[in-house]
Amino acid sequence: MFDFIFGVPAHPLYVHLAVVALPVAAALAAAVAVSNRLRRRLGAPAVALSAVALVGTQLAKSSGEALLRLAGASEHHPGKAATHAMLGEYSVYSALALFIALTVTVLLAARSSTPAALALAARVGTVGIAITSVVLVVWAGHAGAHLTWERMPNLAG
Repeated sequence: MFDFIFGVPAHPLYVHLAVVALPVAAALAAAVAVSNRLRRRLGAPAVALSAVALVGTQLAKSSGEALLRLAGASEHHPGKAATHAMLGEYSVYSALALFIALTVTVLLAARSSTPAALALAARVGTVGIAITSVVLVVWAGHAGAHLTWERMPNLAG
């Protein structure tokens, strides 16, 4: 399931879902966390997008592991892809944390009995996780691009 899509390795295709959905979900999560108006209007769509980002990062990770096996490596012995694989795994964890934190933030905001300090802690945590998620997915993407393009001849001249 994760090896090929229409004869093309699935990993580069799934990666595009992760590198688009996670930063957009993180930006929307941060906006929802800091704005009461946006939280009321966009809370549910933001949670849904964070779920898509979580699925996208997991698909990218799983297809990357399949690509490692095709290259003669493994999840436990990724060789030159070790940094990329580690960051990809951390991206999945951060996407999961973002989904949970944002869901908690939106649910707490919907309850009138939520203590203000708890709601604030959830919002601050959501923003922190959103920032971390973007950093991790960009770093993972950079490491993957470096692996891909380091094999190319010098195109600069």
